[in-house]
Amino acid sequence: MFKDWTYEGEKTTHPRDGGKARFSITKFISQISKDNLSGFWQPSRFIVRINPGPNTAPIVRGNVEDMTFLCSSAALPGVQIITSDHRRQNMGTFDRRPFGVQVTDIPLTFMLDQRGTVQQVFREWTNYIVNYSYKEGEHKTIDGKHLFEIGYRDQYLCDIDIICLDQQQQNIITYHLYEAFPMQIGDVTTAWSETDSFGVLPVQFTFRTYDINKEEVKEGKTPQGESRKDFVYLQSLDKPSQLSQDFIGRNPNR
Repeated sequence: MFKDWTYEGEKTTHPRDGGKARFSITKFISQISKDNLSGFWQPSRFIVRINPGPNTAPIVRGNVEDMTFLCSSAALPGVQIITSDHRRQNMGTFDRRPFGVQVTDIPLTFMLDQRGTVQQVFREWTNYIVNYSYKEGEHKTIDGKHLFEIGYRDQYLCDIDIICLDQQQQNIITYHLYEAFPMQIGDVTTAWSETDSFGVLPVQFTFRTYDINKEEVKEGKTPQGESRKDFVYLQSLDKPSQLSQDFIGRNPNR
């Protein structure tokens, strides 16, 4: 068991051989550099795409498709197995038995433009889910709905793709969220001292379930067959401030 160890009085020595060590830096780098891993993924290489459904209302469809490059941060969804306590033969300790599954809601953070377009997009989307606009009065309708009336589910649902890119932009992982809609629109912080930052709007999304797809991106094309120039542009950005300066004065709906 200790054949590699030698004893010299009270001193114990071991031959230095990094290749045979239980934890070898060389082995670690070699394992991570294999083709099936290709190194660690950087969380800054991502893009979010909101895809309206076939029955999505025009007021929602016409706005959310243009929000792709304004999403500055996102969370990859997780899953929770719902369990109940179970006692075998009505005695002894409890163990847990699964009876359902629940996906976790995710936050998406969007950069704000100077014309308030982003706030208006999510205002109209959430107002279509539940009409909470009082500007027309309590007894008048907006889009055919009275105050606090709930809309039809299939008319405000969208699918969301969170696409993770590698350094070469060849292998990607896509999280596809089904039947998603904004559940909570967060607060926007304003302060006179925030002269070197840009405004963001946190939005909490809920959805029914999701899939994870690993795809190979061909040279010059994304999985949807679109140009990769937008992905290369995002890769070239080093700081959020650089991204915000590029969008200052631009119309997100262009």
